[in-house]
Amino acid sequence: MEKGTGTEMERGKGMGGGKGKVKGKVKGKVKGKGKRVLAAGCFDLLHYGHLRYLEEAKKLGGEGAELIVVVARDSTILSRKGRPPVMKEDHRRALVEALKPVDKAILGGEDFDTLAVIKEVNPDIIALGYDQDDLAELLAKQNLGVKIVKLGKYGEVSSSMIRKIIYSTNPVKQGPSAGPDPRP
Repeated sequence: MEKGTGTEMERGKGMGGGKGKVKGKVKGKVKGKGKRVLAAGCFDLLHYGHLRYLEEAKKLGGEGAELIVVVARDSTILSRKGRPPVMKEDHRRALVEALKPVDKAILGGEDFDTLAVIKEVNPDIIALGYDQDDLAELLAKQNLGVKIVKLGKYGEVSSSMIRKIIYSTNPVKQGPSAGPDPRP
């Protein structure tokens, strides 16, 4: 595994999220284009570090690179972090896809099957965030024939830090027992 330069990304803990196929098909590679790069994360409370991570991920593919980003499902965040995301999965996916370096953003599978997502996207390079050690270990055990690059951390801000600031000024009950979903 190679090391790249930094990012600030929510702990992705995988690229899936519940049952079934990846939401949003990814077409085959276009001949003559640069490499296809895969990046993944929660992207809840999107911030500058996320943008820098995705910019650096795309650079890994060289000129004409295609960046596909897998956005974790709400169910994945709830099961892996023990709390629901602040923003709904479709909103997070749309925001990520609107970022300049991103060619396509898709929701992860609902069965948390990282290898199925990789097979469907068929990347040349997988760009991991600085805090995705568990995913790095999982991928290292596989014989994927894909270059895996771990990027560093960008900036001082993290989604966890933003969440702490928000909740310290306006305490809100969090977690599975927090009641009905207050998000619009």
